[in-house]
Amino acid sequence: FHCECIVSISAVLSTLESRCHSVILSFPHRRLVCYCRLYEVHDPNKKEKIGLHQREVFLFNDLLLVTKIFSKKKTGITYSFRVSLPLCGMQVYLFETSHYQCGIQLTNNIDRKPLIIFNARNDHDRQKFVDDLKESILETNGMEQIRIEQEMTRHRTTHSTIDKRYASDDSRVLAYDLAKHSENPLNRLSAPECNLKKVPYCNSLTDLSSGMHAPHT
Repeated sequence: FHCECIVSISAVLSTLESRCHSVILSFPHRRLVCYCRLYEVHDPNKKEKIGLHQREVFLFNDLLLVTKIFSKKKTGITYSFRVSLPLCGMQVYLFETSHYQCGIQLTNNIDRKPLIIFNARNDHDRQKFVDDLKESILETNGMEQIRIEQEMTRHRTTHSTIDKRYASDDSRVLAYDLAKHSENPLNRLSAPECNLKKVPYCNSLTDLSSGMHAPHT
C-alpha cells in the first residue's frame, strides 16, 4: 500500500498503457491519493481461486482507476486499463462472506447498483483504502455541490440582467402600446368566424387523459 508522498502521478503515467493517459490527464486538478492491490470479485457467494482477478487500483482525488498487470520486464511493470469510476455520488460498503473476509462493494447512490466489488488481502489494507476512498468521495461531493451552487447563481444573475434590460427598454413598451391601440374590437388572437367548431379550453390533465384513452371504434 503506497501513499501519495511516495508515488507521484508522473510515475504512474510511466507504467500505464498510453490509452490510460487521457483518463488521468482529463483534468489539471487531478492528483494521486494512493495505490492498493485488490482482487475483483464477480460473485461474493462463489469461491474462486485466490489471486485470480488481481487488480492494481489507483485512487485519485476524484477518480478510481482500476488496472491489471500487462507485462513484467526488467525495466518495470506496465498496467493495462480495466475501468475508471468517478467518485462523485459513490457509496462504499464493507462485507464478509465465507469466501471473502475483506470485501468492499462500491455502488452508485442513484440506483444502488454495484459498480465493482473487491476483496482486500487483509483487514489493514481494506481499512486504509476505504478511509482514503471515503475522504476523497466526501471531497468530490463537496466540490460538486459548490459547482452546482455557482452554476445556479450564474443563471439567476443572467436572468436578472435580462429582466432589467427588458424593463428599461422604452421601445418595447411603446411597441406594445401601439399594438394595443391598433387592434380590432375583436380579439386579434381569436379564431375567425369560419364555421369552426368551438372547443372549450382544457386546462386539466384529467380531461386530456380521458380524451387520450377514448375507446377505438
